[in-house]
Parts: sequence; C-alpha cells; structure tokens
Amino acid sequence: MLDFINPLFAWLALAASIPLIIHLLNRRRYQQVRWAAMDFLLKALHKNRRRLRMESLILLLLRMLIVTILAFVLAKPYLKGSALFKEPDTHLVIAIDNSYSMGYRSGMSTIFEDAKKAASGLMEQLKPEKGDKLSLITISSKPEILISESSYQMEQARNKMANLALADYATDISKTLVLAQEILSKSTSSSKVLYLITDNQRVAWSQINNLKDKNMLSSTPIKVIQVGPTNAGNNLISRIYTDKSIVTVRKPVTFYAEIKNYSNVDQKSGTVNINFFVQGQKYVSSAVEIPSNNSVVVPFIHTFSELGQYWVKVELDSDNLMLDDSRLYSVSVKEGINTLIVNGESTPEPAEDEILFLRYALAPSAQSSADAFSPYRIDTATATEFINTDMKIEGYDIVILANVEFLSDDKVGQVENYVHSGGGLLVFLGDRVNKTFYNESLYKNGAGLLPCQLGEIKGDPTHNEVVRFGEIDFTHPALAFFSSIKERFNTLAIYQYYKMEDSVAISPSILARLNDADKPALIVEKPFGNGRVMVIGTSADTEWNLMPARPMYLMLIDQISLYLSSFRERALNRNLIVGEPIEMTVESKSVNYTLRLPKKESISLAPSALISTSYAIRYDTKEAGLYTLSGGSQERFFAVNPDPVEGDLRRITPEELKNLIPALEVISLEDALIGITSAGFMADKGPNNSTSPIWKYLLYILLVSVGLEMLLAWRFGRR
Repeated sequence: MLDFINPLFAWLALAASIPLIIHLLNRRRYQQVRWAAMDFLLKALHKNRRRLRMESLILLLLRMLIVTILAFVLAKPYLKGSALFKEPDTHLVIAIDNSYSMGYRSGMSTIFEDAKKAASGLMEQLKPEKGDKLSLITISSKPEILISESSYQMEQARNKMANLALADYATDISKTLVLAQEILSKSTSSSKVLYLITDNQRVAWSQINNLKDKNMLSSTPIKVIQVGPTNAGNNLISRIYTDKSIVTVRKPVTFYAEIKNYSNVDQKSGTVNINFFVQGQKYVSSAVEIPSNNSVVVPFIHTFSELGQYWVKVELDSDNLMLDDSRLYSVSVKEGINTLIVNGESTPEPAEDEILFLRYALAPSAQSSADAFSPYRIDTATATEFINTDMKIEGYDIVILANVEFLSDDKVGQVENYVHSGGGLLVFLGDRVNKTFYNESLYKNGAGLLPCQLGEIKGDPTHNEVVRFGEIDFTHPALAFFSSIKERFNTLAIYQYYKMEDSVAISPSILARLNDADKPALIVEKPFGNGRVMVIGTSADTEWNLMPARPMYLMLIDQISLYLSSFRERALNRNLIVGEPIEMTVESKSVNYTLRLPKKESISLAPSALISTSYAIRYDTKEAGLYTLSGGSQERFFAVNPDPVEGDLRRITPEELKNLIPALEVISLEDALIGITSAGFMADKGPNNSTSPIWKYLLYILLVSVGLEMLLAWRFGRR
C-alpha cells in the first residue's frame, strides 16, 4: 500500500497538467491569410511536420514527468504492507554511560537519570513486532551487554532501563565502540544506528586513537546525546601515598593526600575541608585552598602504636560528585624491614667479616639485630647455613648475598620464587664468587636472576690504583635522593670489580658506571616477576674497595635497600582501582578464605594453583570501598578506589569530536528530548514504522530527467 509522509505535497502533481494546457491553448485556430512568399516555407514545413510534432511531444511529456516526480519527492512516498518490497528494519544500539561521573547531581537529580530518560524515549520508538531490533550496552571500562537483539522484548527493555544502576567504573569509549561493532557486524537489519548517551568527557574520548579497527566510525551512523552541564566542576582526592615504602611501628609516617580542583573557579581557604581517619576514627581536620584546574598535596603525620593491618581514609566536603570525595588507603604496619644477609666470607675476626659494614650501614648503632633507631630488622646466616638448612625466606622484605660462592639447585629455585613473588635481592660480588656458577645457574642466558653475565675481574689487586663512579642515573628511585649531593660519589674509591658484560645488559637498568676507560657497569638492576634484583660489581667489605670507610656508603646501602624492600608490599597490591583484581599468593590450598565486600556481603574464596608449591586467591573488584580478606592467621585490608581520571568532568567540544570522527553527530539532551517527543529521531522511518524510502530513488530519477530535458531541448533547438 502506497502512503506519504507529506501527503499535501502530492497534490502538486496536478501541476503536471500545466504544460499540456499551454500546449493545447497554442493549438487554437487563427485567421488564415494567403501570402505568396509563404508557399516556399509551407512546403518545407509540411516536409518536417512529423519530426517536429514528435520532438514537441517528447519535451512536453518529459516536462510533465519532471513536475510529477518533484511533487512525489516532496511528498515522500513509502510502501506499506507490499509483498513486492521488504519493509526495512532498524537495529538500534543504545550505549548508555553508567560510569561514576554520571552520578553528578544537576538540580534535584543526577545526569544519569536524564540519560535513562533519553534512552527510554529512543526505545519507545521501536516496533519489535515489525522487525526492529534493540541492543542495550553500557559505556564504561567494563562495558556490559544488557540486551541483545536476539532476546529483545519491549517490556524487558523497560525493566532493564528502570533497574540500571550507576557503576563505580571509569569511562572507556573505545571498549564500548568495539563491543557495539561486534554486535552490529552480526546484524542483518537493513538500517543500523548507534546512539551514545554520555557526559562527553574529554579524557574518555582521548582513548579513541587506540582503536585498532576504525572502519565502523565511518560505516555506521553514530549519534551522541550529550547530558550534563557544560561547565561542571569537581573536587576530588586523586591519590594517597606515604613517605616510607614500609611503615614501621612506633615511628612517625607521613601520609600525603593529593587534592585536585577540576574547575575554572579557585577554591579559597576554608571552603574545602579535609579530614583524616584511621580505622574510622577521625584524627586531623584542615582546610585547603586549591587554585582552579590545579592540585595541592596535604600531609598528615601519624604514629602507629601496634603492629597489624590498618586502613586510612581521607575525606572532603561533599560536592555534586560524591564518590571521589573520599579515598581509602590500606597499610601494613611492621616491626621493621625484615632483612636477611647471607655472609659469603664469615671469619672470627670482626674487622675481616664480609658483612660487618653492611650491618652497620643498615643499623648504625647495632649491637644486636634489633636497632631502635633503624627500620631494619636484620638476620644473618653463613653461606653454608643458607644452603644446607631449610631456611625460609618468604617472610623477608630483602635478601642480601654478600660474596656468596654458589647456591644449591633447590636454593636457586627458592630464591627465584621469592623474587618472583615480590622479594628484593641485592647481590655483592667478590673474590669467592664462582663465575661459572653465576653465569650458568643465575644468569641462564638472560632467563635467570642476574641482569647480566659476569666477565673477568678488573682493577688493581695491589690497591695502588683506584677507579671511581662515573655516569650515575639520578632519576632512578634508588638514587634520586643523591641528586643534590652527587659530588659526594667522588669519595668512593674502588680497587677491583667484576666486568659485567654490557652486550647483554639493558642500558636503562644500569644505575651506575665506573670512570674506567670502557665505562664498565657497576650497579645493574633487573625486574624478575614482581620483584627486583640488583647487582653491585664489587665487594661489600673493604677487600675490593674503600667505600665502607665513607659516610656515603651508609646512605647508598640504605637507599638501595629501601628501594628493593618496597616491592614486597607492592606485590601484595593492597591499594587498587575499581576493576583491578584482589590477588594474593598463599602457601596452602587447604585454608578457607572469606572476603567481606564494601556493602558487608561476604563470599568464600578457594585458592587455585599457580605452580606446584604455590597457590593464589583472586577476586575481580566491581565497586569502590574497603574489602576485608580473612583466612589463615591474619586479616588483610584492600582499599579499592574509583579511578581519579573519571573525576575530570571537562568536556570535549562538538568541533573536536567532529575532527576525531567526521561522520559523528552531537545532539544536546534538550534537542534529543524534543526530537524523541516529536518522533523525529528515527531517521528514514515512515509512520507506523513502515519504511521504504521510495522518494530517495525518485530524487535520482528527477535529476536524470532534468538533465535529459535540458539536453534534448538544446539538441532539438539546433535543427
């Protein structure tokens, strides 16, 4: 059945009769006057009369056709219920942003509620009984398919939209586009369109360049409905960190909270209050001043009186986006930095002992392993004890091998597992080192613990000539402390050292070189699993150098040890972003673990095997808050926070979006709601969802007809 979108224009087809009327009028009879000179012209006219009549008729019919087609183009005809034509159906993909920035309050409601209204309006225009399809997905770093076209029902769609809640995830436009592309690539619908309903954050669209396949950006109509105010501002806590890699009991620790102001308005002193909590108890309050589009760092000093697991919270006054106004931080308070020093040359004479100076460097006043003024808690073992006994090293934050000749195969495996799980290993070389063992069992052609293989022993064994530090990487965390006193490295004299082959060492892992002719590496680092290995090419005592006799040695060993010991805590990963997993390595699979979620719900977790002697538990976080893991002998806190990047509400402009995706159309929420109300948003759709865009093809015919008429009129006129 033929119908029209604009039926009034169809009456213009009657105008096609105008050329015919004019033609008939021109044929009325005139008074005939005999004129002798016309006889010659009449003979010629009679000769060509048939051809002229045919040409005139062709032009007349062509002009009538042009007028008729024009009227029908304006009327936009379509076929409804015709067996000759399949009614085109539409597959509509609605991607609605439910990231936490959509929780921004604008007036009495959130902009997420506005987004749901727009999405519901779009869905109501579809007619599933006539072949229209709907897919509903979320826009976030973990996009989710809420409705697939195979299971689509209008009532189901209404319920899904009504029950859709905000997530604590950040926005990821790229992942959402990939998911939408996967859906539409399988669709058989004749019309496909993607609507993105989002607050249009600039940071979210910055990821678009990471798309591997950008074909859908031009092959599929993409329309963006923009929600939320254009000038939304936000204060948030972007991170919390401490001045110590390991927090120890009865020693002050400084917590730093970074506060950001994402707005064009300065926050004056007293307008932003910040509170500091430990285990839910408030300790400190202060007011901060934050310049527009800038940040400040606020310190809080606290001393823990007891060992254990603690959680800290920093909280701001609530603004229009509340989720990022507080931030959690999990901290383990220990007795000290648990350190094991393996002595490769133990002697009865203290002055000749390999580790004498190491112990004093880590605990300057030490008469025992426990120094009240040092964060290090030191245990020592001879190389023989370390190799031949079942000594457990998993509880240490750092292990130091000082001039150790070799290790047994079992001990090599134990040390590898220790470092891989986050331990720090510091290796001093020396005259007792078995170079063959180190290269074959510790270097392993680059696959082992050592960052590079050992060459020959270099230097002057008579101690008459010395070399000193040359190039030093002061950007490295272990050496950054010395950037303002770098000249003091000149006091460290070295007689002998192992040549560490540069040919296999990665240049950025070389922390320091010597000023010898070929600039050999002296301190080299290698990541190994979650931990780190650092090798110092000379001895820990004064046998190969004079470093222990200088104050600089004490500071150097301290900074390196602090750096290496930090990876143990990092590997535990107690402080996470929503979406990151809680992971923890355990020794036994027989222990039952319980994880209490932020909303007090508890779940059981069973360890799964990693390797034959190691197990792990894992849980993918979905919401911000405090997670408490219980099992075994202790309780652990995991602080899961929203991604602070999502708190940057600054929008990308429509012009910038057009530069990214030329075919994309940006629609304001106001225009979207008006369009939905007037049923004008489903492009190329006729009334009652019957679609057959016949008028588009008529437009092509019209253009061809006009061109043909002009050509024929010119050609006939030349005769």
